Amino acid sequence: MQRNTLIPYLTALFSGGTPSGADFKQLIEGLGSQSDRPHIVCVSDFDNIPDNQLLVTTYATASTTMPNGCGCGCSSLPAPSSSKSVIAKSEKVINILCDYFKEGWAIECVGKCTGSLCARAYYYVVSMDATTNTYEVVSLQFNNPKHDKNGYSSASCVRVLRMMYNRRNGCVTESDSRLLLSDATPVVRSNDVRSIKVVYNEPPMVEDGVLYIQVKLAPLMSPEVSITALTQSTATISWDAVTGAKHYEVRNGDKVHTTTGTSYTFTGLQPDSMYTFGVRAIADGQSYSNSSWAYVVTETKNSVILQTPAIRITSTDADRGVVASWDEVTGATSYSYRVGCGCDCASLVTGVTTTSITIFGLMPNQSYTLQVKAVSNEEAVLDSDWAAVGFTTK
Repeated sequence: MQRNTLIPYLTALFSGGTPSGADFKQLIEGLGSQSDRPHIVCVSDFDNIPDNQLLVTTYATASTTMPNGCGCGCSSLPAPSSSKSVIAKSEKVINILCDYFKEGWAIECVGKCTGSLCARAYYYVVSMDATTNTYEVVSLQFNNPKHDKNGYSSASCVRVLRMMYNRRNGCVTESDSRLLLSDATPVVRSNDVRSIKVVYNEPPMVEDGVLYIQVKLAPLMSPEVSITALTQSTATISWDAVTGAKHYEVRNGDKVHTTTGTSYTFTGLQPDSMYTFGVRAIADGQSYSNSSWAYVVTETKNSVILQTPAIRITSTDADRGVVASWDEVTGATSYSYRVGCGCDCASLVTGVTTTSITIFGLMPNQSYTLQVKAVSNEEAVLDSDWAAVGFTTK
């Protein structure tokens, strides 16, 4: 909601309550002519801006009560009804930011230091986990004295504070801060910046008046990967689910695949060969960064060679056809055979699915050689050797 729409709406909503409509209008004034984001101002009586500014500062805001006394506090949806009554309520600023973020409102807190006109901090919510009622709050602080790190003072740097706040319990569950040093930061003043953007990867571009702050997120835990199934041509890897993972990437050499499950089967492998498979957890890029790769090394099983058929000639009558048969070979999907008379002119017949054949068109009183082999369509199962038997037609 743009400011020109937001302020009249809130002014009407809270008029007659505490604070008054005029008070609330002053509260949510934007950062200036370049911004449409409303903000709350917290003033520090110290000569710096403390990290617990959001947690200790309260503001007398307002909530609405329906005539039946349900106390739903619904303040974000349509135009207010005169049947609602407004009550005063003191609330921590961090709770106000979280509640507004949950309702889809863009509101932030500006911390000001009475000891320095330059010191300023911007606090705002960047993400939420509705399941755990946890909010990620980021603070950007400029020219804020008495925050030192490794011999550097944040009076000449940009300081980033990141915290995970549990709205239900009212406590910080995780926090991290760092100083960002660059050639530009010593001369940055909050009045020089019209817009501030937090990114978790390399900034997309440089914009005039925009300060990009790159936050290095904590990586996800690496998956614990193991081999759960193995054949001559396939390998299945499995891993436990990683908390915070959006999906997973798996790799075999340079080939990378994406999966949302916690297992993956690699196919088309060579028998009796060594392989290294990897998996990593992919984050949403807001709360965590991607995990490092976890690898497992394995060797595929040896190839299986089909058994050579044992051929039997049951009839050698050239006019009626020569009849031959063999026992079924386990694992064979078909058979191939060829008949020759001692020369290289034997014709090959493939795709035979029976274990008995009748061969016509042979010359009488002639010696021949019949060869048969078992065939498999599986990559890891090799065809049998040729079986050969000689016979003479009548």
